[in-house]
Amino acid sequence: MSESGVMGQKIHVNIRNLAVGGAGVGEVVAQFPEASNSREGEGASQDPDDLLGITAFVPFSVMGELVSAQVVEQKQRYVKADFLSVEGGVPERCEPACRYFMTCGSCELQHIEYATQLKAKHSMIAGALKSARLPARVIERLEPLVPSSPYGYRRRISLHVDSGGRIGFYRQNSRSVVSIESCSIATERINAALVDIQEFGRKVAGTISSLLLEDDTDGIVAVLKAPYALNASQQKKVLDAAKDHFKNAMLLVAGKEVGGFGRQILELPLNSAGTFSLRVPAGHFSQVNAGVNVKLIDGVLEAAADVRGEPLYDLYAGAGNFAIPLARMGAKVTAVEIDSRLVNFGRENAARYGLGDRVNYVEMSVEKFLASKKGKHDVGTLVLDPPRSGIGRLVSQCNFGSRIIMVSCHVPSFVRDVKALVEMGWDCKKIVPYDMFSQTSYVEVLSVLERS
Repeated sequence: MSESGVMGQKIHVNIRNLAVGGAGVGEVVAQFPEASNSREGEGASQDPDDLLGITAFVPFSVMGELVSAQVVEQKQRYVKADFLSVEGGVPERCEPACRYFMTCGSCELQHIEYATQLKAKHSMIAGALKSARLPARVIERLEPLVPSSPYGYRRRISLHVDSGGRIGFYRQNSRSVVSIESCSIATERINAALVDIQEFGRKVAGTISSLLLEDDTDGIVAVLKAPYALNASQQKKVLDAAKDHFKNAMLLVAGKEVGGFGRQILELPLNSAGTFSLRVPAGHFSQVNAGVNVKLIDGVLEAAADVRGEPLYDLYAGAGNFAIPLARMGAKVTAVEIDSRLVNFGRENAARYGLGDRVNYVEMSVEKFLASKKGKHDVGTLVLDPPRSGIGRLVSQCNFGSRIIMVSCHVPSFVRDVKALVEMGWDCKKIVPYDMFSQTSYVEVLSVLERS
């Protein structure tokens, strides 16, 4: 295919599935080239610009639809195309709840009825496992998604602030900011804070570049971030403006906390009854969906149910999202975390519940920790909750014990890590996806592997 011949062409695509990233994927069944690109004669079927049958990725489409789209990018084996219209619809398409949908770049799936989203994500994960040529016995372990509240679930959002003071999310495929005054997937309290957020933006224009709003059991904490140095007068201006809009705030300048007011500590539930919680410093990592996180913790505890009284590792432990509930269940946890602030909070969380003798925090990178053991490990169970990149090249150093409980937030890295472990002789016993990020293509995956 010649790039000049296909760019901008209108095509019809039969959508069969949801791809990683949220676009619909299917085959081109018709194309409508410009008159200047069309070719006459018997050789038309051999036209190098012929797209019929090629795979196409079209955002904002639904499985089973016939859609009209326009080619915007061409690769050797597929094209990417912008959605234009529905030519043949399906009942699973619904009206998005958000007025910024298809403009804001945060959600990709609000046009799909929620039950269908869950099925589509399940098929997406199964397809990724098949594409990686994992054996059928692994794919058969994939369970249905654990659902979320479709809307109003997100307890933390990160907003951009442009030089003109506009506050919002990035536009689709752009770094320009879409001003917002509501977010359909955010909690009610966050939405209440968004009503006059543009007024706040005008007051702090030219000083801060982003704004993190976090909702916990006690209300909203705002984290204001400036990438470059601010003098004392500028810092005061930002904090004075924040006092008109928030009860609790902290100001970070070039990554360092320089001021604030109210509280900066979050209280996040660890069980459905709300009687057991975790203290985490605002601005540090914590799960965005409190309800699904509780279900995920329950899944980890179920997978580790027989480790009472036994030692285990919790790698990438944070402030103790898994370590504290595991210790409370009776396990002896070595929690490894590189962030010193989270380590301190992890220790305080353990002491708070009288678990100091069951949780040993090690302030170190996972890589250095595993190297320090020199292959001498005294645990049978390994709990892993790595960042988006997964465990990657460390997988060979995790080849010990009798069980791995792994939590992954990125499907490609999850598939890569599970494939590597299976090839090393681990048997995948369970794969449970959690819809941590409803209305988006992202998903949290819990996998349990044991020695074959």
